[in-house]
Amino acid sequence: MKTIIKYILLFTFCLLVRVTTAQELEFGGSESTAVFELLDLSRKLEDSDSVRSVLKNAYNIANSINDSWAIQRTLAELSYFEKEEGNLPTALRYALQVIREGNRDKQDNQMMHYEMLIQMGDIYELENLHEQAKTYYQQSVQIIGDNFELAEGTSLYEKIAKNYFLTGQPDSAMVYFGELENLYQKNKKTKKRLQLYQQIVSLYKNADLLNEALAYNEKIKKIVEKDNDPALRATIDNNIGYIHSALGNHEQALAYFKKTRDLCKKEAHVDQAALLTNIGITYHNLKRSNNAIDYLSQAKKVLRKTGDPNQEMANLVYSLAVIYLNGNDIYNAKLSIDEAQEMAKKDNNQELLADIYSTAGNIDEKLYEYESALDYYQRHLTLRDSFLLEDRKRQQDLLQQQFLLNRSEKEMRLLMVQQDIQKLMISQLNLEKDKISLESEKLQLENKTKESELIQLQQERAIQEGEIRNKALEAERTEQTLRLTAQRLETEQKERALSELRQKEELERLKQQNLSRENDVLKKDKDLLTKDKILLTQQQEFDRLNLEKRQGELETIYVLSGIGLLILLMILAGLFYFRSANLRLAQQNEQIENQKIEIEESHQQVEEERQKAEEILLNILPAEIARELKETGIATPRNYEMVSVLFSDFSEFTSAAEEMEPDELIEELNICFMKFDEIMEQNNMEKIKTIGDSYMCAGGVPVANKTNPIDAVNAAVAMQDYITERRNDREKAGRKYWGMRVGIHTGEVIAGVVGKKKFAYDIWGDTVNLASRMESSGEDGRINISDATHKHVKDLYHCQYRGGVVAKNKGSVDMYFVEGKLKLV
Repeated sequence: MKTIIKYILLFTFCLLVRVTTAQELEFGGSESTAVFELLDLSRKLEDSDSVRSVLKNAYNIANSINDSWAIQRTLAELSYFEKEEGNLPTALRYALQVIREGNRDKQDNQMMHYEMLIQMGDIYELENLHEQAKTYYQQSVQIIGDNFELAEGTSLYEKIAKNYFLTGQPDSAMVYFGELENLYQKNKKTKKRLQLYQQIVSLYKNADLLNEALAYNEKIKKIVEKDNDPALRATIDNNIGYIHSALGNHEQALAYFKKTRDLCKKEAHVDQAALLTNIGITYHNLKRSNNAIDYLSQAKKVLRKTGDPNQEMANLVYSLAVIYLNGNDIYNAKLSIDEAQEMAKKDNNQELLADIYSTAGNIDEKLYEYESALDYYQRHLTLRDSFLLEDRKRQQDLLQQQFLLNRSEKEMRLLMVQQDIQKLMISQLNLEKDKISLESEKLQLENKTKESELIQLQQERAIQEGEIRNKALEAERTEQTLRLTAQRLETEQKERALSELRQKEELERLKQQNLSRENDVLKKDKDLLTKDKILLTQQQEFDRLNLEKRQGELETIYVLSGIGLLILLMILAGLFYFRSANLRLAQQNEQIENQKIEIEESHQQVEEERQKAEEILLNILPAEIARELKETGIATPRNYEMVSVLFSDFSEFTSAAEEMEPDELIEELNICFMKFDEIMEQNNMEKIKTIGDSYMCAGGVPVANKTNPIDAVNAAVAMQDYITERRNDREKAGRKYWGMRVGIHTGEVIAGVVGKKKFAYDIWGDTVNLASRMESSGEDGRINISDATHKHVKDLYHCQYRGGVVAKNKGSVDMYFVEGKLKLV
């Protein structure tokens, strides 16, 4: 029956395990489905914040189920989204994460790798970092090999060639363009070849290689003439005429422009106003002003009829003014330049206005209106200088953005390397932890073994004590038996004595009978003699029996005495053995107690070492991160949407430090930073690091919250109060002391654990840079906060607006000084 119950329980347990496993598999499958459903949903949403939120949720789910392909796909979608939003460093970071995840997973995700290399090349191309873009495109080519007949491959070859052009290497670019040209020609893809030639012409024109551009335009013309398409022929003739005009071949340019006009007589295949303008300017270059004015006037009429943008009209009227001026028709030149000036001002066309002011100055100078001419020249110079400044600023912004993008990639790659190092260190720590656990288990096993031995000894002692008690009981029973035997012998002796007395009494009675019958003796001599003989015989037999009985009793007494002596000896031997066993047990108990003390001491030492390691880890890392490291073995960098970063820096530090000894300076800095640590703990802020006399902390990490802007300002106020109090005490003693600037900004950061030889918790992102900018833009004894932080604390603190500061990638950022807490009404 027991065997049947056991098999039933075993079957039930297996069934439960199978059901649980099936449920887990089904749940995991639903999560994978959820990832793809979220990706589909993100493509249908239009709100940027919603798309970002959905994609991040998809990534979190993919990460939770450890689906490598889903992780890479969601990261890739995040990269595409951030690129569309213009957040190129973030897009680059996600692309790098995709490549890293693929390398870590070691699966065959070559196409995903290929896709992300192109994405990184596109990002660098958008930032005009063509050398880096070209490098990533070429890495993509290495993945697909010579199979560039794919649509993606041909596009990739075009990208590489274009970036060679833009880095000043047209010959290398033509190698790739030549491959594509041969491919399109072999596959008879005329349309593709036309598009390729047009792209090459555009690149040559931008590189100011006009003869090469003209050569490829001639190739386009040959293809177009075979197709006999008037629209294409008109377009290419116009383009060739434009290049001839730029090369100074004005007669040839005019011939091509006229060909274009002939093709457009029945139908306008190209912009008629632009064509007439080109013909007019070409006539002007040929010094035929009347024809030039005639064609430009026709172009002006066409623009008025078609209602084309005012900007084209302004350029056209300005060209007329220049032609009138060159033809010394000052009156019409003045009318035209004034008209062009009004149109340019209306469209806010500053570049055209600069040219107009220069030409207007020349016209007024010929009209002897020198003050007006000087005013126009000054306007021209002002605009030109502003253009130079804007161009320089654009170049600086471009260089800065390029620097940030390069730095972002290097930081991300460094972070990835540090994460790999961190994982190795964590793996090593886990091995050490396992080693300690094994040693602890070994000690526990030894303790259990010793405890088992002790229990066994105690059981043996109990058995021995039981045996001794049994022997004592047996001895007691033997004594009782001996006493009973002695009592029985004494009773038998008394019975024998009584029997003897009875026999004696019987003999006396018989003698008396004999005496009374003396007279009959003679008569009965024979009878008496016979009776005497019989009595004597009986008496002898009785005596013999009594003797035998006494001998048997003596033998019994001897046997019982021997048994009692033997039992006594056994009792004495048992007592001696019991005493020896007690001594051995006492010694073993003492040894076990000593071993117990040693084990407890070793346990206590292990526990103390573990507590020390815990304290060291908590001093290095936040509690949440330390717990994550202990539980999972890794600390994944996380993105936080709302974090308040605080920077402080001592002002007049150098002058105050000059009056202090090195030991005193270090002690004073230690006192301040220890107080700051205490303030951070009181205000739910996390210390990040100190750099010289600068102190950095953050609120909202590693545990996200919504109160971190208020916590940061509260902490900053407490820090300033402490420094002010300490500074007053030092100045009263006639000694210099430093002041302090504090800057705070609230925004998005990435936080995680980095380090090669020891752990370090740090944060990254534009928020950190902007918080540092808030500190450097502040004043001594003041708390300078950004507009993002001000929105969260304006209901609690009175703040003074102090204008904006230009920040990298952020434009102008408003700043506020924290004046004090608002009084409640």
